[in-house]
Amino acid sequence: SQKNGTREESKIASENHSTVKPTSSVPDDVTIESTVVRSEINAPNTVAAMKSKSTNQNLNRANTLSKAASKPKPKKILKWQCDFCKKARFEVYDDAVEHEKRCDANIDWCMIHFDSGKHFKLHKTTEILSNIRKYLNAYYDSEYATSHPNCSFSVKNMPGFAAAIPQQDNTKDCGVYMLENAERMMRCTPVIDNEFVKRKGMITKSFFGKNGYDKSAIEKKRDNILQLIQTLRRAETEID
Repeated sequence: SQKNGTREESKIASENHSTVKPTSSVPDDVTIESTVVRSEINAPNTVAAMKSKSTNQNLNRANTLSKAASKPKPKKILKWQCDFCKKARFEVYDDAVEHEKRCDANIDWCMIHFDSGKHFKLHKTTEILSNIRKYLNAYYDSEYATSHPNCSFSVKNMPGFAAAIPQQDNTKDCGVYMLENAERMMRCTPVIDNEFVKRKGMITKSFFGKNGYDKSAIEKKRDNILQLIQTLRRAETEID
């Protein structure tokens, strides 16, 4: 009977322990310990929830940026810049084209000095070009100043340069070189435009610089001239 009584007491105590709830009489440290335990148990779930929330925020931010980028940007007002003076700008393309046609920086004419004996220093290019401008200004003043005022020839609006052509190695072939240069200019005349002037003739379709001829062309020219002279002489002899 004692054993049975002990079992009954243990059962009752067990039931009471499972149903008893903490009261104010429970020490504070027990409550704190219980709270800490619950916090530690729930910590992984809290971290996962925070990560999920952060991920959602990043996705929302990315979607917002994507929508903003996909919106059409306001069109910028284009301004057409003059290719020559690099200063004048126009909102209308046709206005820019008309300006370029009469722009002072759009120089499409020039003077070219063909000097095959530069190393002899017998002819100064700057002096020759300056004398030509002086003559043109004097002629303009006497003939056209009244009917077409405010015009003059200067280095800026009428440039010039010495062409990069083959050089002679003697003092007797000046005329032969001159004829060869004249024939080549007439036979394959380059387009004189602003690019040609700025590059001083050093373009693909000119015979200046690397595209120039060699001395064999001058030797052939000299022989042709000699044969022509002999032919004309024989013809005169036969007539006499």
